[in-house]
Amino acid sequence: GGSGSVQTLTTTGYQETPLTPGALVWFTPGTIHRLVNEDGLRLIVLMQNSGLPEAGDAVLTLPPGRLTDPDDYRAAVAVPADAEEA
Repeated sequence: GGSGSVQTLTTTGYQETPLTPGALVWFTPGTIHRLVNEDGLRLIVLMQNSGLPEAGDAVLTLPPGRLTDPDDYRAAVAVPADAEEA
């Protein structure tokens, strides 16, 4: 139950999408996003990458070329398989 929104920022600009029971929202890698809980919002989240390597808030700021080219973006933000945990 509850309500809220997801705020996103991409190279095409800012967008705010309402979240209510039954809403389905998705966005692509590289999208800066924030969830806003306005009234007891409950979510089920599915992530293709099985989680993120950082703890807490994170915003990756990259040159526009890296944000618009999916392969270049993927290479720029890849975490090596043998990387140590922070």
